[in-house]
Amino acid sequence: MKTTCASAIFTFLLLGAVHCFAGPYSIIDLGTLEDSDTSAYGVNDLGQVVGKSGDQAFLWDSDAGMQYLGNGEARGINNMGQVVGTSEGQAFLWDDSNGMQPLGTLGGHSSNAYAINNNGQIVGTSSLSGNHISHAFIWDQTGGMQDLNVHGPPSSGWDWSSAYSTNDHGHVAGDFGDDENHKPFIWDSVNGRQTLQIQAGLEYEETPGDWTYAFDVNNSGQVVGRTNFTDSHECGFLWENTSGYTDVGHLGDEWEGTSTPNAINDDGQVAGHSYTSDGRHAFVWNSATGMMDLNLLTSAPRFSLVSAEDINSVGRIAGYGDIDLNGDGNFEVRHAFLLTPEWDTLLTRGQDYVTDWVTIDETLELEFFFYMGTEPESFYFDILFNNEGEWETIASDITGNGTSLDWELLSMNVPDWAFGMTTQLKFQFSDWENTDPVLFLKDISSGTTPVPEPSTLLLTALGLCLLVFRYKRITTR
Repeated sequence: MKTTCASAIFTFLLLGAVHCFAGPYSIIDLGTLEDSDTSAYGVNDLGQVVGKSGDQAFLWDSDAGMQYLGNGEARGINNMGQVVGTSEGQAFLWDDSNGMQPLGTLGGHSSNAYAINNNGQIVGTSSLSGNHISHAFIWDQTGGMQDLNVHGPPSSGWDWSSAYSTNDHGHVAGDFGDDENHKPFIWDSVNGRQTLQIQAGLEYEETPGDWTYAFDVNNSGQVVGRTNFTDSHECGFLWENTSGYTDVGHLGDEWEGTSTPNAINDDGQVAGHSYTSDGRHAFVWNSATGMMDLNLLTSAPRFSLVSAEDINSVGRIAGYGDIDLNGDGNFEVRHAFLLTPEWDTLLTRGQDYVTDWVTIDETLELEFFFYMGTEPESFYFDILFNNEGEWETIASDITGNGTSLDWELLSMNVPDWAFGMTTQLKFQFSDWENTDPVLFLKDISSGTTPVPEPSTLLLTALGLCLLVFRYKRITTR
């Protein structure tokens, strides 16, 4: 499926011109330490980002910029600013008071920490004595590093295991298995390990293969990960206890794309990457919009967004992409990024494109952006008001086509009968079957047409009289 974003080209008289604004996401290039390739892996609710630049772990925030934490890579950060990752082959915990502290191992030489929750619990993987097998671990200040294979109710079939995420309830997501397969699990201290049951989605008739991973779990217990099918086609999934498996789909045509969801926030927004015929693309997904290519939602023409690695509670996304520094089409440098959503409202076909209630006056301004699921040559839409349960058209046959990464600002006069009305707005598409966009509304504002002060009117009248008088004198000479 080809995707595009489309802006409107208006075919009726507007009060103002069309203005260009940043796309639905603003982007910050987080820079680099010592001109090295940089990747971001975690973001907390304060907008602090962690990752690696070359072989150096970093912490970034909007005040201090990118800070060096030590050698290695930083993978996760909680809302207290505690950072976890790997340095010199072992898992670490960093905070502003104590710096980088090693967490040890489960008896082997190496360990890796991938995530930390807001209670200070850390999860990852560590080698055992002999260094032939690695097990998932959970760590806290009281108990230190605990092997999930033996911590809590006993679990069989754990030749090896890895833990990638933990929520604030201490639930852990990861995978386990042997040399022949990977199985996804969710773990807690009461129930132990529970294997997630993954079945084929509606798009495929194949059954899941032997390689399935669980990468993140939110505070509602929703899990995201990736599975392969018997034809080797890989697909991202969302799993929850009540409804089981949901296929999150992929970018690109039916059989060319694969997807990997890396993170899910408490609102069910998913961030990850999807392979298509022209490379890897960062995406954002939710149940209303489906999967959207972040490259088409961000105005950064020299930045190819490769992977979205984490998403926080307000929808800010950290990840990495490749930069075309010289404008010659060669994306040779990798930088970390932070995306911030700039819209107020997001409307979809499932919502019939109806806004919340708004009180309107003589003029109405809409700042909006369309993300198209298909690419029609053109599409048409009307804007309607809810007039006591009846939809009344106030602007019709607005035409859109082409591609753009800009907001559009539409200004219109409001009909007399609608002055002072508290109403809803509805976007109605003429080519309904072939047009299924996601509509981002950045702002809806209404006001009155400015009326000149009496003194201004008097001065204007005197000026016109003087012009007429001067004109008559000239013509009578």
